[in-house]
Amino acid sequence: MAAPGWGSGEPWAQVPVVALTANAMGGERERCLQMGMQGYASKPIRLPVLLEEITRVLSETSPDGDNLASAQER
Repeated sequence: MAAPGWGSGEPWAQVPVVALTANAMGGERERCLQMGMQGYASKPIRLPVLLEEITRVLSETSPDGDNLASAQER
């Protein structure tokens, strides 16, 4: 079952979601993406990996790159 998302019309529907989970078992990434999340990172959190995933998700979900530019400025 997919979570409400991009086509739901809700104001929050276009907020990208990156799953952070302690469950690094096989298939977990696919399950999170199938449920409507745009990205995935497992614990232990490694900052470079997390930032790379956030950057990837923002670049894929922002048609003009504004979200990506804002994230990189921080």
